[in-house]
Amino acid sequence: MPGVTSAGDERSTPPRRRRDEADIRREKPRRTILYFAVVYLLGVALVALAAVPSIMASAGGVPLYLLGAFVFVALGTGAIKPNVMNFGADQYDTEDAEELVQQKAFFSYFYLTINIGVVFAMGFTVNLATSGSSEASAGTGYLKAYCIAAGAMLIALLCFALGTPRRECLQRTARVSVCNGLACKATHQAFTGCFGLQ
Repeated sequence: MPGVTSAGDERSTPPRRRRDEADIRREKPRRTILYFAVVYLLGVALVALAAVPSIMASAGGVPLYLLGAFVFVALGTGAIKPNVMNFGADQYDTEDAEELVQQKAFFSYFYLTINIGVVFAMGFTVNLATSGSSEASAGTGYLKAYCIAAGAMLIALLCFALGTPRRECLQRTARVSVCNGLACKATHQAFTGCFGLQ
């Protein structure tokens, strides 16, 4: 019968319908990342609030810190980390040879940025947090360090939220890779020159 396809036959499904199904499949992780990034941001903001010296000295400082760190940040991290890499990798069509190469580059850049963030966090914010502290007072270093973390999470959330309409627009008009943008090409050239990445 014309137009009727079996449920398991991918080859007989029209390309437009396969793309729509793929978009629907990508929507769930996108929403999970978006919603739990807000939860994560709220947790980091609570931790930063708990680091205000007057609140830190009060009886509510520790419970506020524990609520932010062990409830909100834990929920946010637990929901974002399993989804974000798969979501990014799923933007590439692995049946296209060029996009398969770009997907491999995506994993390299993903881990590279994580490691740059770790170096910054361990090298700068830890020293900032403990600077100015004494036996009598924790100082304002913790507040500064947690505010940097909250600011970074806010920037990440805004970039993700503002990038979503662009991603959807690109998917509607044509299958355009995320790394075809000018900024990604410049980044790729810089890392290729500095680190010998391919």
